[in-house]
This record gives sequence, C-alpha cells and structure tokens, in this order.
Amino acid sequence: MAFDTLQLLAAKFSLDGHPLQAMKCLEASLSLSPMPADAAQVRLRAARLLLQHTTNLAEVKQHLQKAAWTSAVRRSLVPALGTEGVITAVGEALQAGGEEVHDSPAVQQVKLHFNVLQIIYAIRLGQYDQLVKLPEPSKDNAPSNPSASTPVAITTLLELLGAVAASEGAAAYEWLPLEAQEGLVRLLASTILRGPGKVKPALAHVSQGLTAVDEGLRRLGVAAARGGGGPGGGDSSGGGGGRPATEQEVHHADVWVARALLVLRLLLVESRLQLHLLQSDYPSARGDVAENAELYGRFPLLLEALRPSLHMQAALYAHAVGAWGAAVAHYAAAAGATTDPLAEPQARCLAAMARVAQGGPDAAGEGMTLLGDLYGAPAQRVADCCERALAQAAGALLRLGAGGGDDPQDEARAAEAKARVMLGKALKSAHERLHSHQLVTQLLNTLAPLRLDASDVSGATQMLTSSFTLARAMGDLNGQVAALGVLQQVHIATHQADEAAQTSNYLARKKADLAARLAAAEADAAEHSAVLSWGL
Repeated sequence: MAFDTLQLLAAKFSLDGHPLQAMKCLEASLSLSPMPADAAQVRLRAARLLLQHTTNLAEVKQHLQKAAWTSAVRRSLVPALGTEGVITAVGEALQAGGEEVHDSPAVQQVKLHFNVLQIIYAIRLGQYDQLVKLPEPSKDNAPSNPSASTPVAITTLLELLGAVAASEGAAAYEWLPLEAQEGLVRLLASTILRGPGKVKPALAHVSQGLTAVDEGLRRLGVAAARGGGGPGGGDSSGGGGGRPATEQEVHHADVWVARALLVLRLLLVESRLQLHLLQSDYPSARGDVAENAELYGRFPLLLEALRPSLHMQAALYAHAVGAWGAAVAHYAAAAGATTDPLAEPQARCLAAMARVAQGGPDAAGEGMTLLGDLYGAPAQRVADCCERALAQAAGALLRLGAGGGDDPQDEARAAEAKARVMLGKALKSAHERLHSHQLVTQLLNTLAPLRLDASDVSGATQMLTSSFTLARAMGDLNGQVAALGVLQQVHIATHQADEAAQTSNYLARKKADLAARLAAAEADAAEHSAVLSWGL
C-alpha cells in the first residue's frame, strides 16, 4: 500500500513540475524493498527524472545498472529455494516461467526503455563513437545487406520496438504510448545518423517517426501538421470532424499523452530541419521552422519548455542563409530562455561564431561578450564533449579575429598559436568521439589557412581535400564553397596557375548553385521574414 502511494505521489509531483519531491518519493519506495520488477520500474523512472532535470549522469548510470542487476541476481537465487525432492520440477517451472517472462509485454517495454535511456546517456556524454559502431562482418551480414551499414544501437532499438509492437495485450509497464515510443526511437536513430552525414536514412527515420506520432495524435483528435495536412492531420480549424485546434480543446484525460506526442513531433521536425540544412535545402528548412512555429502557436502551454528550441531552429536557419543579425539574436534568446545546462553554452558558442561571421570592427569584442567565461577555459567550464568542442572552436575564432594591444605582432602570434591548439583539440573530439562530419569540415576549413601561413602547403591541401570530400558527400554547399575558396588561395600562393584556374571555375559553379538555393529560401518572403523574426 505504501509503495503504491509513493508511486502515485511521485507521478503527481513530476507532473506538477517538482522533480526533487518526485525523486524523494521514488527513493523512499526503494527503501521498502519492493519486488524485483517493481524495483526495476522505479529505477528506470528515477533515471528518466535525473536525465530530464539534472546532469548527474553517474547516478543515472547507477540506477540503470541496478535495474538490470536486480532481475539477474533474484533469478540466480531460485534454485536454492527447491528441495531435493522437487528440484527437477522447480527447474522445469523456472525454465518455462523464464521463457514466458522473457516474451512478456512488460519485459519488452522495460528492455526498450532501458536501451533508450542508455542511448540518451551516451548522446549526452558525446559518445557517438559507441553509437555509430557497425555490426561485425559475417557470412549473413554481407555488405549488400542493409543491416550491415546500420549501427548496432539502431538495429537493437528497432528490434525491441518490433517486439513491443508484436506483444499481445496491454503491458503492466508502459513508459510511453506505443506511437510515442516509435517516434522517440526514430528520433534517436536520426540523431545518431546525422553526425556521420547519412542524410537519406536519417530522413527516412524522421518520416516514419512523424507517421507514428501523427497517428497517435489523430487517435486523440488532434490535428498535427499545418492546416491539418500531413500524416495523421485533420481539420485544424477545430470545426470539421471535431478535431481540436488548440490545447484548450484537448480532453483533460488526454493531456499527458498529447503533450508527449506533440513534443516528439516538434523534435522530429527539428531533426528534419537540421538534415535539410545539412543538404543545403533551405526552402524545406524554412518550412520546417514555420511548421514548428505554427504548432507551438496552437499549443503554447504544452510546448512551453521547447520555446528555446524554436529560437535555436530559427537561429540555425538564419545562420545557414547568412542572416547573421537574426542568428545572433535567436542564439542569445535561446541561451537566455533555456534551463538546460548543456544547451545554454551551445547557444552562446554559436552566437559568438555568428557574430564573428557577421564581421565589423566590434565583432571580436561582442563575440567575447557572448561567449563569456567559456572564452577562457572551456574544458573546465563545460563537461559535455560536444559543447566543449564548440567552445574551443568559438574561442579559437575569436582569438584569430582579435586585434593586438601594445605589441600587436607578438600578441597576434600568441593568439594564433593558442587558436591552433584549441582547433586541434576540437577537431580531435569532432572526429574521434562526436563523428560530426559537418563540424570536422568547418574545423578543417579554419585550420587549413593556418597551415598555409606556416608554409605547410601539403598539410593545408590534404585538409581541404578531406573537407571538400566530406561536404560533398553530405550535400553541404556552404562547406564545399568554403573549402574550394581556401584551396584556390593555396594554388595561387604556390603559383599553381592551372590548378588555380580549375578550382576557380569549379568554385564559380558551386557559388552559383548556392546563390540559387539562397534565393529559393527567400522566394517566400513572408514566411522567410516570419521565421527570422519569430519570438524576437
């Protein structure tokens, strides 16, 4: 009785926005020595709360490990409970029960939840090197087999999701509605694939996730997409078909499920936006931001926690199309509004980078102001690998752009040396841990001129060749233009007239392609302007 009461109190505190009180209830329920299945469920809920509201990843890992250990230890004690006369019967019953439990809906749900939390934990630590691992080659896993090129983490998630979907009857343990579970799995899959530049399969996962989420919303009578279009959409006017247009019309009993689905929809479209930007598909990216802004406008209370995310989406679009002022404003707004200790430094770093790109005599000084204490010692200020790499890159750009003092030449040399070290560290993290091809491309394009200044022509050329290859594979036109521009400088500086002419012609074609795509982004002037000014 006490255990159930504490669980209800924890759920109430969590819904009311009191995570600390919810954690105290969960910890108290664990002290009651509950049954193994109940203990595992409580620990998973505790891990989820910690991930949502703290950066205490060590305690998250401890809860996840104990959830797995509890079941294994209790099962190992079962043979000791049998007597000599019934030990055979106990063994047979245990084997049959084990098979039954292994296939039960509740166990499949726990396994999926456990794996999802592990992947979120790895993403927060920047351990993409673990997430992008491919299966070991085998006879059944030939290169032509699609699963051979799919990371093991994604394959495992999809297999567990299939087992959950195939389970008959309602599970005693359900952490999210089935449609939301698929939406979250597809979101994680697209996130894992985006770093290595696998845009097409990532977009496919986003599409499947949106289909599942929209189906869940349709069951609740909620129109998902703009104008009720898209999968699972309906009449967004709130009239025809009785589909509610705003959160006030969502039935109170459906609010929690509706919020989970709406949050996932917004995050899936955000992932699609990032993939479209990676492909330099600016009109589609503009539409993604507008779609999420419209969804937020209809459900402002349910989606209030994601307002900083909307600013980041508008900022990324503005950054990509060269609207530097809007990009800086949105990054700053996101940094000021977020309560996420990892998202705040990321927004500040990107704001500083956008201000440097904007140029002007005050660019370096204002960039340093935006970066704040991250400028001095990013490794100590930021523990997360991704944010630390961004802070190092932003700090390096500011050092390269800062003017000298009493002895400009000596200060410039010292700043360049420090910047080179910081860029090298950021590149190592981006390549070895984050597996972010876009960040690697940008860092190589920044490091190459420094190599050229140091008379390392071969090193600069290799960097630019690698950068261009990665950018072309992703469809990143900005990255290609930047790499070709510096490569042309290398050819001119080394008096390679033929290579310089070829690079110049190729660069001109890429610039024309980029200009056409930027013009297409601005073709819908009203939507373009609305995205750039959203919430400012």
